[in-house]
Amino acid sequence: MPLLALSASSGASLSASASHTTPPPPPPEHQALYAELSQGLDAIEAQLDAGWDGGVGSGRLATGLSAANGNKSVGLLSATNWTRMIEMLDAFETMGVELVKVDVQYYFAYLIYGDPDLAGLSGIQLVTVAGQDAIPNIQTVTLTGAGERFEALLSAALDADGDGVPDSQDSGDTDGDSLADNVEFFCGSAASNAALRPERLDDVFSGLDDDGDTVVDEALPAGSAVYDCDGDGYAGAAEQAIFAGGGGRDQDACGNNGWPSELASGTGSENRVTLADIGSFFAPVAYFSTNVGMNAGDERWDLVPGSVAGPDIGLQDVAALLAGATAVPPMLGGASAFNGPDCPWP
Repeated sequence: MPLLALSASSGASLSASASHTTPPPPPPEHQALYAELSQGLDAIEAQLDAGWDGGVGSGRLATGLSAANGNKSVGLLSATNWTRMIEMLDAFETMGVELVKVDVQYYFAYLIYGDPDLAGLSGIQLVTVAGQDAIPNIQTVTLTGAGERFEALLSAALDADGDGVPDSQDSGDTDGDSLADNVEFFCGSAASNAALRPERLDDVFSGLDDDGDTVVDEALPAGSAVYDCDGDGYAGAAEQAIFAGGGGRDQDACGNNGWPSELASGTGSENRVTLADIGSFFAPVAYFSTNVGMNAGDERWDLVPGSVAGPDIGLQDVAALLAGATAVPPMLGGASAFNGPDCPWP
């Protein structure tokens, strides 16, 4: 069973010409069968000719990727094989193919890296739907412009809950692990398996393969910075600014060095959001109503980096502890952080 079944339409008709030698006659014991089959084909051709109005329409192509043949088993995952599939799809695009239908029926793989030129092929990750051996899902994807790659086609085919909305666009949480399907897709995890999560670096997750790609403690995929991969309520780009460029902060959900909302360490408010965290804006250092750079380390209180209303550190940053997505982080399962439960990890 092929991994992918493709059908495509092209705006140009296809034609071919070749010279053929006369084949040898069939063996005597098969000549009668050969004649019967030949007559049947001639009859079909005559019927088609009789119904043809002489017009020439756009060409139609139905084909498959030989490199994506499921009979190759684990050989499908070799770097050479993936590269060959991509070359085939690029060739289709060059021919003018406009639509590619991706039919995913069995365990499948997808590319979790964001490099459009596929510079590294180490990011191949197996994904399955828990309790299912087959994933019947068909999506039609339009090829537009140079650089369209295999990962873009498969991003449209991944649909863990089968609701017709690709995981890359689905804000639901199929596996119930408190991370939305689209977050798991772009953060390199699996929306169908609650045992897998975007790669973490903190405490109990350090030294483990959290996302199931066989690599330990690797960086998050390119393009994940606009998502909250660790579930603490803050996107990776925001954490990068809040923690002054410290790497991996969106791979550490708890503690003063991982959860932006946890400001007042050493006050009995560790791993929780309390009045002490709000008070830290005002004392012992008056960060409130100042711009970043006026006090050492003050970017840590700029919880809404890039805000243009008033000073860098102001009401919007205090409000981040009390309202909005940052105040109800996914890791707390819908509970408010302020005076709420402890962060679930050390």
